[in-house]
Amino acid sequence: MSVVAAVGCSQSTPGNVASRAVRVVSSQIPVSLDPARAVAAVDSTAGSNFYVALTRYGTRSGPDGTKVEDPTKVEPYLAGSWQISPDGKTYDFKLKPGLKFASGAPVDAAAVVYSFKRLLASPGAYYITAGIDGLIKAVTATDDYTVRFVLSQPQPAVLKAWGTAVAAIVDPTVVSSKPKDWLSNHEAGSGPFQLKSYQPGQSLTMVRRPGFEEWAGWTTDAEEVDISYVGDDSSLLLKARSAADVTVGLSNQAADSLRTGSKAIRVVGFDAPLFESLLLSWSRPPFNSLAVRRALTLAVPYDDLLKGPGAGRGQRFYGPIPANIPGYDRALGAPAETNVAEAKRILEKAGVSIPVKATITVDQGSTTEQQLAQIIQSEAKEAGFDFEIRVLTSSQYSEVIYGDGFEAVLRVDSPAVADAGFFLGYSMAYKQPGGFSNPGLINIPKADELLAQARATQDKEKQSRLYSRITELWNAQAPAVPLFTVGQSVALSNSLKSFKYTLGNTMAMYEWGLK
Repeated sequence: MSVVAAVGCSQSTPGNVASRAVRVVSSQIPVSLDPARAVAAVDSTAGSNFYVALTRYGTRSGPDGTKVEDPTKVEPYLAGSWQISPDGKTYDFKLKPGLKFASGAPVDAAAVVYSFKRLLASPGAYYITAGIDGLIKAVTATDDYTVRFVLSQPQPAVLKAWGTAVAAIVDPTVVSSKPKDWLSNHEAGSGPFQLKSYQPGQSLTMVRRPGFEEWAGWTTDAEEVDISYVGDDSSLLLKARSAADVTVGLSNQAADSLRTGSKAIRVVGFDAPLFESLLLSWSRPPFNSLAVRRALTLAVPYDDLLKGPGAGRGQRFYGPIPANIPGYDRALGAPAETNVAEAKRILEKAGVSIPVKATITVDQGSTTEQQLAQIIQSEAKEAGFDFEIRVLTSSQYSEVIYGDGFEAVLRVDSPAVADAGFFLGYSMAYKQPGGFSNPGLINIPKADELLAQARATQDKEKQSRLYSRITELWNAQAPAVPLFTVGQSVALSNSLKSFKYTLGNTMAMYEWGLK
């Protein structure tokens, strides 16, 4: 996944908002603008600009004069300060007053309580509970600008989780009066930008929100951002060279061509907690068979995937914890190696009918994943696999992943919080908040039991040992096929004054500065 920025340097003039507009072209098409349903990073690419959250990540220096989001630091945002009880179970947030929604209603403690209770009854519940069912026992307003959270157990990750795009504070006076799905195509926030127009799957325009800068104490350079959604790589590349200021979602090959295509563009590489995997469904044939899962793990042509569209994409690993997330055990997470002969032997010994027929689902917005699927389809044949490739729209793709509608699916994933426990609670735990489960319906009871222990302890050494044992149990079941970590390439024009990379490419466009 790559990001290409070529922002013009026109100066703003009174009454001419368009002169400061940043033009964005993206293949990352959101399924919903509703923060409560922003369960994929793509759904937060625009929405993170409409809302504020209690906290936010810090900032550190990045490569080539840029800045990057720092997940090791948590800063105040809507909450000006907070106190945590000695037992780690009670959080009191003192909100910074003065911010208002477009309706004129204050962004106060009542709005926070409403927003969190709404989230707890939605797919976003996982994110604000750090994936621990029943974690938030109560959320109440102790006065107009103080919110108290009472937890069932200590969980330091909540300070990060409550700063994600999902934990957005919405306007109760608006949302409560609208149909249930209204926020899918609208916004009711108080963040740096407000929605001007939106055509789902086609375009989105946002403009600077009046009054926000006075409250926040900092200025957004862009007065308007215009986003066009494009589904194919060739169109993205064409617009990157001509009509677009920022182009998001180019394949690595397309990004490489831009490195030599213009002296006005510099390409910067960013590390990110992103990784590519082939997820497998445990609920249906053929991957409800351990033998078939083990055989596929050995049939995947890892070297060819990296030489092709995965070139320059980071490092290979195996196991439930990606190599770019704290908690990864290098000894247990050594990459799997292709072994076609052994894959055949496993299938034959298990008496599996050959060829093993299955479908790989991919998002039409990802040219890279379509190419990866074609390589797997072609080269896994020798081991006895016969794959069909199913290309879906972004909306269909999201429904399939969260609706148990796939046999195998290629997916770039990114935990909202760079924490092993948080990620495993989403990707591996069978029982999750709100009655949900992991996308592949993986069910390893002993691993889930150990995960609960790891997340409850404050002893780092004990936690590390538990994560290693979880990795052993996961590896024995071969529940998915990790491919590699994913770095992101960003091409910035020389007219860009400042650029901040945000985790998962949530596109905090209010932190992009033009000369």
